[in-house]
Amino acid sequence: VQNIHFAIENGALHLLYSKNAKLAAEAEVKTGVDLIDEKILKKRECINVIYAPLLQYLPHKLVDHEENQVKKLIGKGISGSTASATGKIIFNKEKVNELAKKGENIILFSKDCSTDDYVALTLVKGYVTQFGSAIADSSILIRERSIASVLSCKDLEINEQRTECRIGDHILKEGDVITINGAKGEIYEGAVPLIDAPVIPEYEQLLNWADGFKKMKVMMNANNPHEVALGKAYGAEGIGLCKSEQMYLEPSKLKKLRRAIITDSLDERKHVLEELVQIQKEDYKTLFRLMSGKPCIIRILDPPLHSFVPGDEKSQKELAAELEIPVESIISQHAKLAQYNPSLGLRGSRLAVVYPEFIQFEVKSIFIAALEAVEEGITPLPCIELPMISSAKEFTIVKKVITEIAIETGAQDKIKFQVGALIEIPRAALTTNELAKVADFLQFGSNDLTQMTCGFSHEDSQLIIDKYVENGVYFKDPFVSLDECGVGHLMKISINQAKQAKKNISIGISGSHAYDPASINLCQKIGVTELSCLSNRVPMAKIAAAQAALAAEKSSQLHMEQYLSLIHI
Repeated sequence: VQNIHFAIENGALHLLYSKNAKLAAEAEVKTGVDLIDEKILKKRECINVIYAPLLQYLPHKLVDHEENQVKKLIGKGISGSTASATGKIIFNKEKVNELAKKGENIILFSKDCSTDDYVALTLVKGYVTQFGSAIADSSILIRERSIASVLSCKDLEINEQRTECRIGDHILKEGDVITINGAKGEIYEGAVPLIDAPVIPEYEQLLNWADGFKKMKVMMNANNPHEVALGKAYGAEGIGLCKSEQMYLEPSKLKKLRRAIITDSLDERKHVLEELVQIQKEDYKTLFRLMSGKPCIIRILDPPLHSFVPGDEKSQKELAAELEIPVESIISQHAKLAQYNPSLGLRGSRLAVVYPEFIQFEVKSIFIAALEAVEEGITPLPCIELPMISSAKEFTIVKKVITEIAIETGAQDKIKFQVGALIEIPRAALTTNELAKVADFLQFGSNDLTQMTCGFSHEDSQLIIDKYVENGVYFKDPFVSLDECGVGHLMKISINQAKQAKKNISIGISGSHAYDPASINLCQKIGVTELSCLSNRVPMAKIAAAQAALAAEKSSQLHMEQYLSLIHI
């Protein structure tokens, strides 16, 4: 599609020049389908001309740009998500719960992207940070929940004591209303009208065509019914990643989990976790009900335990009062569990080895939910995923715990379940020839694999990465687009080894790379079989997967033609 520049002089039309048109997402979809209806393009040609990244803007409310022109733009940062929101500024995350109960639209301001903000982020409409990265764990959470966000706003200075901030020459106080445009990373003073994303009838048709060409399955990352419903509407083929820890952020569950973490008594811990089983099973049963007959990959508890316990004195005192225990117990346990480098510490499967009771309660919840779902006529297909695996031996130890719970609950012979490994540690990637023999499926956790292979922290390395991209050390940010020479090459070795050990093993990828077109093209080349991305990125992944399959087909045909020409000679 072209923008054509022309002039009319003395009744004569003069064509000056043309250039590729920059279309909005809805125009891109409508134009593509129209060109097929008018028999100008074939379906495969239409799929190839769609610019997949544009599709991420379609599901969200948008800033009304006409109204926007009369409002004051006061700051810019990195786009944390493509959603937009209007709300009142809050600096203290402890106030969020109280204000959310009153129905207030809240935009949380924070100095950095912190996992300490997890609970508050489940209740806010927007998130603005002074520092931080778009691939930090809390940034991933806001995209999963379609929370509007602007990150790493360089002109932002937060003064928490005075509950105010400065953005350039503008001073904003707690309670002031702002609007943030996540797609452009813009912050506006006051309330800017938001408009609903347009309904595009051609959208579903385009995705159906993509389904006919793509070779890799496209699944969704989903942790709640809203995310599942959105992913299903876009044709996701299952849940490729359910982060169990996000299910415990609801206040009543979090209270019990915190009590289990803080107590030194194993008997009390098991008693509290058993109470949590009866609550948690309902969430899993809801997932199985919504996804009957489709796989649900559930990652067991991944974050370190201390991340669920507040570290500041005020919050610790409040928690002590809530749990009716001495505050010293909380301070002591937090200090005992705190780690210098949590991302490489006691988390994931390591947690299951050291504190097996925490995986036992999770797995028990899954199996009881599956058994009850079967009684309702549902077909649950739970796939339990073990994160931070580094060896086949470690995997076997944790899998044994799961098998014991399966036998105890009666699920061993009644539920069709799988146990797989999340490949995040380079050692695991290099030993998939052994892992594939004991695991039912493998999945690359590309964010952590990139972090450990390239040696960058995905929480706070943005400044380094920007300079490295600028100087040509990396072609693109390796957390946005897979580093083909390093991480991509490691994945290729890993896949080849795994398939030699177990020919038809399913090998997926989850993380921000699973909806990046360049990364998806690489995944197609090296033999990845499944993509799992945010529910609202499923359309983008489908189009990119179809484009990758068509490119592979074209390359194969070209090689065949060259081969036949050589034979003919």
